[in-house]
Amino acid sequence: MDGIIETLQHLGETTIFIKLMALTKLEEKLNTEGPFTIFAPNDEAFSELPAEIFQELTANLESLREILFYHIVPGELMSEELIANPVITTLEGEDLLVEILDDTLEVNDAAIITPDVPYFNGWIHVIDAVLMP
Repeated sequence: MDGIIETLQHLGETTIFIKLMALTKLEEKLNTEGPFTIFAPNDEAFSELPAEIFQELTANLESLREILFYHIVPGELMSEELIANPVITTLEGEDLLVEILDDTLEVNDAAIITPDVPYFNGWIHVIDAVLMP
């Protein structure tokens, strides 16, 4: 089974998330520690951020790392486990709220558009918004 970057590349809709992980050197952590559940914003989610916020994120690697940690939860959580555990704590230290709205599984207010993608060290769920702590 592939590592985090290879798995995200196969999805083809998370290139910006991949680049941001590379900037903060998170790949090694996600491939060697863990397991992890990752909520990966798709490229469209990043394109919807105001340009000045995106520029601030890429200019301040510490803040960027904090934002990315807010998208990562320790443990392996597939959709069923997310539903059973509606409050989950991120690596950043704050909680995410999981709920079902109109038959859509959401984390905070981001819809999970591609759930339950396995990588060798956990699970990836592609979401349609960037989560902000």
